Amino acid sequence: MARDEESMLWAEQNERLNALSVDDFEWLNSDVFRYVIHLRSRPDGMSGPQYDWRSHMRGGDVMGEVPESPVLAKYGCQENTFMYVTELSYLVSLFGISEGWKVLEVGGGFGNFCRVFNHVMSPVSYTMLDNPPMLRFAKQFLNEHELGDVELVESDDMRHLAGRPFDLFVSNICLNETESTYRQRLFDQVLPGCFRCFIIDGGVSGGPEFNAWISEELPRHFPKLEVLELTTPWGVTNVYMGEKE
Repeated sequence: MARDEESMLWAEQNERLNALSVDDFEWLNSDVFRYVIHLRSRPDGMSGPQYDWRSHMRGGDVMGEVPESPVLAKYGCQENTFMYVTELSYLVSLFGISEGWKVLEVGGGFGNFCRVFNHVMSPVSYTMLDNPPMLRFAKQFLNEHELGDVELVESDDMRHLAGRPFDLFVSNICLNETESTYRQRLFDQVLPGCFRCFIIDGGVSGGPEFNAWISEELPRHFPKLEVLELTTPWGVTNVYMGEKE
């Protein structure tokens, strides 16, 4: 799909997301929400976890027991939690992450990775950047799980993050779906203040243009950069792990 066509698709999806009520959690059952947040059905015949993280782990395992959200369990979304718990285990095995970090998540969705991260790691601060339609759901979800102190920043207010220091920049299958000029401004203005990055994107989820762009841009900000390939039911995607010198 061409990028201009994809932008039009996202504009349509955001309109549909805006139309959903946040009076309860019925939005979790909406077709458009499940599509946007990757809770949609996987290829025919696939079952079990979405990602085979354990085959990529470097020591360590799934981190303890993270309570499932009763809200997600009610709507059959437990697999989303499994994905994020194992993703966090992967991140810890790579960076030896410790408590007290300042974390910026770009494309935080409705906040479940944030919930998992806060349960395990106790960051000193957590900031989520996403578009207004999605942040409506994140605010409700995080308040329900006593995480009302998470900072929610609308995508149009990204400039307020410029120059702020963060120990970790994390993003999961988001950047390739972001308009190219906005994505460039995000990297130019925000990444200079980030000491580490953990980005899952590219490969099958990116396309040639995005893959070439991120492969050129990330080393400028994170000289110590490693790229791994992760096999998913849809094909191979990339995991970018970088640190400043």
